[in-house]
Amino acid sequence: MIINVVSQHVLERTFCICADNSMGTAFVVEYDGKNYLVTARHLFQKSGYQNKMTINIQYQSTWKPISVEIYYHENNSIDAAVIKTDYFKDRYFGGVKYQSNKMAVSQDVFMLGFPYGLSTNQFNVNKGYPIPIVKKGILSGMINEEDIQSCLIDWDNNQGFSGGPVVFRDIAEGKYSKEEYIAGVIQGYRPHEIKVYDKDGNDTGLVAYENSGIGIMCKIENVIDIIKRIEK
Repeated sequence: MIINVVSQHVLERTFCICADNSMGTAFVVEYDGKNYLVTARHLFQKSGYQNKMTINIQYQSTWKPISVEIYYHENNSIDAAVIKTDYFKDRYFGGVKYQSNKMAVSQDVFMLGFPYGLSTNQFNVNKGYPIPIVKKGILSGMINEEDIQSCLIDWDNNQGFSGGPVVFRDIAEGKYSKEEYIAGVIQGYRPHEIKVYDKDGNDTGLVAYENSGIGIMCKIENVIDIIKRIEK
């Protein structure tokens, strides 16, 4: 019987990064024999979406600077970035596939990341790198906005999860498959607008935004599109 849990193959390919003082998550995608780091595009907003810069990756209790090249999708509304670096060129991760189309609405999915910098600090497990925090939700649905299809997921997305992978197992005949898939990149959450009232209950005309509990995922196929353009 296949148990629906996140495998070591996914845990050990997920890393805590810091770019432009914005902490987030990145994960490794293998393509054509090369390892690429993948994260959310919005982490590089402060830098003006530069293509070459130094980012930091957490290692044990310190940060290691690495020089990288960053590639974005031709559609700027797609919140994904591919990081080209030799940092992981000699490391094999394996064990997962990259596809979102096998997901079914209402099925369990997992997201991995480092919310508020939290991690499972078992440095002896992943060659000195912290293990990410895992949360579970369900695929609630899909939406099309500006000709981009995104997935909606029922969970509370916390700061620091941005850029992390969303993972699932295929369900066939009511049973989980041994195949594990990375479906996409954690983008953020759907904000909910609320009115602000004064102490007497009067509408101030101001609004605030809160986490609606609906997370947004950028599909992994958009990431593969970026990598294919790099490979040309």
